[in-house]
Amino acid sequence: MAKQQGLASAGPGGLPKQFTKTVPETALDEEMNEHLGRAKHEKSKDGRAQNARNGVTRKTVITHAMGPVDIAVPSDRDASRRPGHRGKASAALE
Repeated sequence: MAKQQGLASAGPGGLPKQFTKTVPETALDEEMNEHLGRAKHEKSKDGRAQNARNGVTRKTVITHAMGPVDIAVPSDRDASRRPGHRGKASAALE
């Protein structure tokens, strides 16, 4: 299946590295959904959001197995959400 989609199963851009990127990005997106009280592209209940998504910031995390991995960290307009899994300056995934 990976070859049919043009994905390498090994190497610098292979499936393990893509998986290492996708898992934290998905977790961070879910944290943002919980923080805002709604999913991405979903309207707020009253139609007037107090806080909303405001793009992403690119961060590099260091993994022991895959080396550096670039991930997209979602941000909100009020900048009131803090990353829940690690501290702001932490860059290592174990």
